[in-house]
Amino acid sequence: MRYKKYVSGAGQLILALLLYGLLLYRNCSVPQMWDNDAAACFVMVFSGVRIDAFEDPMALFLGLLPLLLVLYLLSGQMRRDFVISYTYVFTRLGTKAAWLNQQVFSLLARTAILYLALFAGTFAFSMAYGYRLPAGGTAWLPVLYLYILNVLGVFFFALLINLLSLKWDTAKAFLAVAAGYLLLLAFAVFFREQAFFAMLLPVTQSMYFWHGGVPAPEACRPYFLYAPGQSSVAVSIVLLALYSLALYLWARFYINRHDLIEIVTEG
Repeated sequence: MRYKKYVSGAGQLILALLLYGLLLYRNCSVPQMWDNDAAACFVMVFSGVRIDAFEDPMALFLGLLPLLLVLYLLSGQMRRDFVISYTYVFTRLGTKAAWLNQQVFSLLARTAILYLALFAGTFAFSMAYGYRLPAGGTAWLPVLYLYILNVLGVFFFALLINLLSLKWDTAKAFLAVAAGYLLLLAFAVFFREQAFFAMLLPVTQSMYFWHGGVPAPEACRPYFLYAPGQSSVAVSIVLLALYSLALYLWARFYINRHDLIEIVTEG
């Protein structure tokens, strides 16, 4: 079983790398467009959907597809673990809270490792295409911010999908969260003039393009023109962490008061 899990994980990673590789090739195959700055590759691939992308359906599709793929790859973990080994779960871990803690930590670790691999692949791509490394430590700040925002943002929505999949099946949970994600994003675009309100939504917190006044390679600056005001990356990181904590506490409260076997069986 463990062997199958490793093979499945490797296959998922390869699929994600291929899709992001195509996106990299589309956006960053001409280094001169980005002043040969390797940091630009990370910004153009991991900054999310630009506000003006709603005017270009193809740009919107390409901006959302990699994110939705990653969410799908991370979905269903909790349900699979419980369905396969539910007779051993509580004898091994003792309590439902301990099982939930293990699942949440495992999901966070998987998300962090997946993005570490995607960022390593992006770095390899930039070196292969002749990009130069950013000069100075602060020049790497956009890459660090992008990594943290992506991991926390994807973890929040992946956790939501996994929790819902205990009650529903994984496909329904994924489709519901994906639809909610798109609706919230459209809502944020509609209310972008109310910058404070728009930036409270979890969909915009994780998108670097939605943060004004943040460090970025000079060649990427035009893509931040539509950002709704000055936004702090630190505030976004704190809010995403708080959203995930609130979701975890709600899940712990709910699971402690219900029979997990009945929840999954009903689903």
